[in-house]
Amino acid sequence: EVYLAPAVASPGEAELIASRYLNDNPGPHPEIRYLLGAAMARLGRFDQARQEWAAVIEASPGYAPAYEAMGRLAEERPADANEPASHWFDLAVQRDPNSAGARIARAGFHARQGRSAEAIADLEAAESKDLSDYEVRIRLAQQWLQAGDLGRARAHLEALAQTSPSELTLWQTWAELAMRTQSTETMGEVAAKGLDALGKGALEFMPVAGEMLVRSGQLDRASQCIAQMRAKEYLPAAAAFLEGLIWQQRDNPVRAVKSWQDAMSLGNKTPQIRLLLASAYTQLGDLQ
Repeated sequence: EVYLAPAVASPGEAELIASRYLNDNPGPHPEIRYLLGAAMARLGRFDQARQEWAAVIEASPGYAPAYEAMGRLAEERPADANEPASHWFDLAVQRDPNSAGARIARAGFHARQGRSAEAIADLEAAESKDLSDYEVRIRLAQQWLQAGDLGRARAHLEALAQTSPSELTLWQTWAELAMRTQSTETMGEVAAKGLDALGKGALEFMPVAGEMLVRSGQLDRASQCIAQMRAKEYLPAAAAFLEGLIWQQRDNPVRAVKSWQDAMSLGNKTPQIRLLLASAYTQLGDLQ
């Protein structure tokens, strides 16, 4: 599965590994065949991907991710699908009414179509299903977050922190929630807890954690994040951006501008950094 991660972007290698595994290990293996289809889709071979996912559904009708994959394919590339997207999301629920994953996937579909009432109904139905699987529960938390129900999202994140505290996506999701609250106290608390829980695996969490630490006034710990990112040569543009935020908090617009210019030269050209630069230039009296 690691070969299908967006950061790795090696669908060709993923296809090779999955194909070899299926050839050497007879049996349905729904997760491996599903991942094989995902690799083919990322390679642009959508018809073959659809065939693999259809094979998963036929052999393992309770495997919800395959229905979701078919549904997303129908949403994004209807010409490559043999049924409308709604068919696949509904079928997943029909085939396994007790699957929280099927309900959550259909809730996402409803939300993308602007049907918030239907989305919430599916999320509420998922609440009563088995949520012992980490991936199922984190998706439920994420869907509640997207629906704007921060309380329900937080409840699931708190539960996951008890059982799976070292999962990166837990803290990334919690960081998104903290940012939405606009509470600097919450931001600082989530950043500190996430860094502590992730330990040596906290590097990928540091860009967002660093920003929350700055907003909460914990500048020294934010500086430690920057130092660790630079030591590992991890996202240098993000490190420069965070450094600029620290200088801004320390009321040093000259150093802030220098850091943000460095960040832009390293590839960060987001509207956020442009607005920060414009504000800093104004503070310095440079209105050009």
